[in-house]
Amino acid sequence: MEPPRLGRCMDEASILCNSDQKGEDAAHQCSTVLAGARKTQRHYPDYEIKYCESEKQVVLIAISSAVAIILLTVLLYVLIGRFCCHSKSKHPDEKRLHFGNGHLRLPGIRTYVDPHTYEDPSQAVHEFAKELDASCIAIDKVVGAGEFGEVCSGRLKLPSKKEICVAIKTLKGGYTDKQRRDFLAEASIMGQFDHPNIIRLEGVVTRSKPVMIVTEYMENGSLDSFLRKH
Repeated sequence: MEPPRLGRCMDEASILCNSDQKGEDAAHQCSTVLAGARKTQRHYPDYEIKYCESEKQVVLIAISSAVAIILLTVLLYVLIGRFCCHSKSKHPDEKRLHFGNGHLRLPGIRTYVDPHTYEDPSQAVHEFAKELDASCIAIDKVVGAGEFGEVCSGRLKLPSKKEICVAIKTLKGGYTDKQRRDFLAEASIMGQFDHPNIIRLEGVVTRSKPVMIVTEYMENGSLDSFLRKH
């Protein structure tokens, strides 16, 4: 059974004691109410204090929850704003056209670059091809001859990677500057394409001799040879 609230009893006592009744009946009635209030206070001395404390706790919890929600909302807004600004500034050049080195770049489109527009062919080839260490390449045998020299089959073993079979084009000795430029231009052209139907360039060797172009190994040989056989 819920104990009566002391505050309410005292209010009723005040009302009765301040009534318009006079005489002994009024005095007796007021004394009875006050005695009941004192009795209630003796039986439940801490009830009113605990009730007030629980009300304060509810108010504090509500205020704390509201403040936490506001802070989380502000923090989320700041993080989203920073992310959007970072993504916009990460690639600012993609929103406008580019023109340089004799080629035009369109936003979102990978365009072909003519390697002959570079004064130094080595600069062009190193922009589109990876320089390989000659010690990572093992030549097995000669499988043909090309415009610039021999074509060999071999193996490429890069650090922390699996060994793969490759085709190796070499630049013959006694080459002219034009032959070297054309040889490196071929590698620069191949390095700009990444398609399953186009032979993949693995890298080049330009800092030691012989100069080499290393590509994936095509077991069926060149396309024209394959078509003639079939």
